Amino acid sequence: MDVDLSHIPLMLDVSGDPETPVPAAMPGEQCACCGLWTQKLWQGARSGFTASHAVCTLCYLAGHLDSPTAAHGVLAYLPGMAMTDVHHLQRRALIAILGGTRTQRAQGKRVLLWLARHGREVEQAWGTTRAGEFAMAFQRLPPHKRSTLRNRLEGCALILP
Repeated sequence: MDVDLSHIPLMLDVSGDPETPVPAAMPGEQCACCGLWTQKLWQGARSGFTASHAVCTLCYLAGHLDSPTAAHGVLAYLPGMAMTDVHHLQRRALIAILGGTRTQRAQGKRVLLWLARHGREVEQAWGTTRAGEFAMAFQRLPPHKRSTLRNRLEGCALILP
């Protein structure tokens, strides 16, 4: 089995569609952004990267902040931590919360709380942490100016409750 260590860059973005995005299932076994091996992948094309590619649920939501599910999340500032690592950490915390021992559940909750607390920096800089508000800001910008907002959000990641 060959291992491809190159992945599609992951960034906060919106679908680029005027309608509410609806996830479309894609064939495959590995997320093109974070490398997660999974049985359920979604079409990951977004405003800033329109090529068709299959992504896991967390990478889909990060690239589709305008989706109803992503709107429940918050942005957290975690400089120096790759967004893919944040996704893997969230995923492990959720697994611990849903299926772990009492100690593992408590630790999973602590990890998610720690991630969400990093929203304070985003709140101070932008006045909000809500992903839905950032999605509206992206949508108000013409496509050629969205990269400026993406660059300013460097170091931020979507944290889901």
